[in-house]
Amino acid sequence: MKNIEKTFLLLLVILLGTSCTVQFDRYYNNQVSEFPNEFIGKYRFISSKKNHSDTTYIYISKDSLVYHDKMFLNSGKLGKNFILSKGKKLYYFCQKDTFKQSVTWAVYPLKLTKNNLIVYVLDAEHYKKYFNKHFEIIDSKNDLYKMNEKAFDKLCDKKLSKKNSIKFLKIE
Repeated sequence: MKNIEKTFLLLLVILLGTSCTVQFDRYYNNQVSEFPNEFIGKYRFISSKKNHSDTTYIYISKDSLVYHDKMFLNSGKLGKNFILSKGKKLYYFCQKDTFKQSVTWAVYPLKLTKNNLIVYVLDAEHYKKYFNKHFEIIDSKNDLYKMNEKAFDKLCDKKLSKKNSIKFLKIE
């Protein structure tokens, strides 16, 4: 699979919250009520694949993150289903889900560079060894773990992979 196809697949993971993303029993505990000013804006991901015109936008305001795609629109106002937390160095966008009638959370580390928003996807296969070693397993078959802020910060400080990230260019 070519890199752009992998990137697009990872984007779909974020947009659709599929099961190959690691899930936690709760969100990262250091909740904040608003996005910092430097995050606010409009971001664009464009596939560089020839003859592929899909464009995906992310809009961030003080209290919401909105994904916009030609085929999919999902808004997330910070609150009950979407939580923004602040880690040691990064912010974490936490999205509520349900699994076997229990609440679970997908947690996406966010990194802001000069003109880019980088969203890391915690792919279960790529990070499995780390998670199995540093997090308590609730359901290994479904990649569900107990949240551990200290281990999560360590993962984000040292182990995040660029190949498991999606870069969005800030356009406004």
